[in-house]
Amino acid sequence: MKRIFIIFIALLALFITKNTFACEYIYVSGSSIGLKLNTNVEVLGTFGVNTESEVLKPWDNLIYEHDILKEINDEQISSANFLESKIQSSKGQDVNILLSRKNEEHRVRLKPVKTDDGYSLGLYIKDCDLGIGTLTFCNEDGHFASLGHKMVDKEINGGELYYSNVSGIVKPRGSTPGEKRASFDKKVIGSVSSNTNIGVYGSINKEEMAKMEKMQLGKREEAHKGRAYILTCVNSNTVESFEVEIKECLNQKDTEEKGIRLQITDDNLKRIAGGIVQGMSGSPIIQDGKLIGALSHVSIKNPLEGYGCYAEFMYNCL
Repeated sequence: MKRIFIIFIALLALFITKNTFACEYIYVSGSSIGLKLNTNVEVLGTFGVNTESEVLKPWDNLIYEHDILKEINDEQISSANFLESKIQSSKGQDVNILLSRKNEEHRVRLKPVKTDDGYSLGLYIKDCDLGIGTLTFCNEDGHFASLGHKMVDKEINGGELYYSNVSGIVKPRGSTPGEKRASFDKKVIGSVSSNTNIGVYGSINKEEMAKMEKMQLGKREEAHKGRAYILTCVNSNTVESFEVEIKECLNQKDTEEKGIRLQITDDNLKRIAGGIVQGMSGSPIIQDGKLIGALSHVSIKNPLEGYGCYAEFMYNCL
């Protein structure tokens, strides 16, 4: 089975704890979102720096692709912009870099090369990951849940939440999954706090909750085989409902993935998207008027089949 990866531009009463709830209500979405996750500064690649007389490689045998840059001259590297400012202010003097490679730390000394634009170490770097997904729900306090699976397999340092607009869909072909083509809105509507195995979570501006439907949160034991529907966007940021059939509900005790197995039965969604595609991760699964889960994975063998995680598990991560 294949996780629905999102494209790179590249979610009481006395003695009731957080892990149990009775008739809890949440705000269900289905909107297409853009997520920006701040990560450690990572080396994507290297290049030779041209001078008037030669090409220099200050990184040669010192820094490699996928190295994590942690400190420069004993100061924490908080972003790519911070590193760039320190390189420029060095005026060509050697800089000491603390980096991490395969869980081991190394210290290296590099000499920035003078260029027409300033100084350079000849490194391609990034400090964030971008992706498209679906907003699942939020609670009364404005804490949101999305995706239903981890976005990146690395530590994050917060992030930003945006709406995104779907401009088209590439249908699946053979073992290659389909995908939504979408772009970020300019306005930040929330912040990201965590990236877990069952979703990305954070806080959303409370005025956005007015666009969502208040609904009861279903317990995992309430999910059952039979008819249900998902909420997702296949055009712009218009949320639509599409019928699915739940084929299996696992009796999971812990916070796990893929507790719900389902199949797309909606002819309209089959025609538009050809099944489940990248970017649908987090689409709410509604059954009997309650939110029971979020779409999270697609079958590589059949794009009409996929999996979801229980909404109760996602709620416990808020």
